[in-house]
Amino acid sequence: MIGTFLVALTATVFAPLQGGGLPEVEVTELAKRADLVGKELLVDGRVIYYHVHPSRGYDEIELDLTTVPLVLPPNLAFKEAPKQKSVRAQGTLKRQGNKLVVEVRSLQVQAPDLERFEAALRPLPAGELPRRQGWARWALRRAAMYKDEPLLKRAKEVEAECVRIEAATPEVKTPDAVVAVARKARQAKVAEPTPSAVAHRGLLGLLAAARKPDDFQKLATEVEELFPDSKRVRGASPTGWAQTLAAYRASPEETYLKADPEIRAALDRNLLADVREKGLMAQVEARPSDAFELATQARTVLPDRPQLAIQLRDRGLTAAEADVANLRESEVTNLARQFEIADQPDKAKELKRSWLNNQRIRKLGPSDAEGRVGLADKYLLWLQDKATAVALLNEADQIDPQSAIESFRKLGFRKEGGRWLEAGADRPTSLAGPAGDSDRPANMGEDPLLGLTTDEVLARQGKPSYRSIEITQGNIVIQWVFKTGGDSLQVVTFVQKPGSPPTVVSRFGLK
Repeated sequence: MIGTFLVALTATVFAPLQGGGLPEVEVTELAKRADLVGKELLVDGRVIYYHVHPSRGYDEIELDLTTVPLVLPPNLAFKEAPKQKSVRAQGTLKRQGNKLVVEVRSLQVQAPDLERFEAALRPLPAGELPRRQGWARWALRRAAMYKDEPLLKRAKEVEAECVRIEAATPEVKTPDAVVAVARKARQAKVAEPTPSAVAHRGLLGLLAAARKPDDFQKLATEVEELFPDSKRVRGASPTGWAQTLAAYRASPEETYLKADPEIRAALDRNLLADVREKGLMAQVEARPSDAFELATQARTVLPDRPQLAIQLRDRGLTAAEADVANLRESEVTNLARQFEIADQPDKAKELKRSWLNNQRIRKLGPSDAEGRVGLADKYLLWLQDKATAVALLNEADQIDPQSAIESFRKLGFRKEGGRWLEAGADRPTSLAGPAGDSDRPANMGEDPLLGLTTDEVLARQGKPSYRSIEITQGNIVIQWVFKTGGDSLQVVTFVQKPGSPPTVVSRFGLK
């Protein structure tokens, strides 16, 4: 009977928690719980010794980690001590005299725990989760009880495998859900690097879906929480970093799992850096005017990506250049310095000229002599553009003869016959004309429109697109604006003094 029983039981491996609803009790609890006395239960434990009694055979089993033995009825007693060192028994916990015993009703001898574990896993489909998780928990518990390192190692491998299977199930559809699986695995103290590898896959999905600055900020916080060391800036990239990144982008989870600790730490940092970089770029797209502040921020939080700060700075320069009309003078000088730092001196001059030209056409009123003198000073100081400065001073002189005296003298001009002449220059005879020509501005021969009347300009240029007129200091100041193609403009300024027709005192172009 025993032989038949052994043949039957060795072909069967009981799964954890089976037994027709009977409680399965750890061997360590048998002697501690008085509430179990008199109850039928399941016991699964490792054998220290099979005890033999004359005429009864091996009918008592001493288990590891408990003082409560298993007592076998005659029909279950062994003639020879089994080689197996694990048993699974169903019986009733009873008190015999001053000691507790389990009176066994059925018994199975078991293979060693590691073999038993592998045998239970072998028939499971590749993606099967609940039974695999159950066996992993069983193995972890047994390994902890018996301090079984080989079993513990294998149990942790299977537990990690379960995390990856769960993260790939149809129920886990979103990157958020994948990260949630990784967090749960971390809380359960599943062995690394599996939780982190799964987290990387989920976080990369969130990064791909992020659009708004707030999305990136939230994601950066999550990355830092999961990988605190990712905030630490590292030295030179590990050997083969380019190839590692290429593999990571193609298969993040697999690459992370196979990487050594140094590479994994670098991948953690790279993930946070990617999130922060894209977050900064999203911010600059939303608010280009913040580009310089963001470039400073990039130098602080991402010193390992110096090109990002340069990229943001350049984005800021481009945005500011496009919005030059709305800049204050201090902002213009600061931006010009930024262009010079970026080794773009021509851009710096172009920005200054654009701003000055905009001030000239849009900010100066027709009768603003003082404004013209101030702007002339800036053309000289910023651009060394003497010709434009002199034209502005001429306009100011025509509006208010007292306004430009000091500025003309600083340039070495002298007033002769009602005109300002540069030192050493003779009065140009080619410009002698009708009475009143002596009041025409200095160096007017440089522009064929200078000194012409409104009718003469109409004959040459046609009708202007816009006109303005102001009366100041007894003079009439007229400005005509012509569109010359695209966004380009040409501004012609006339001054009419008492008793004389309006004549051109300056002309300049703007883009």
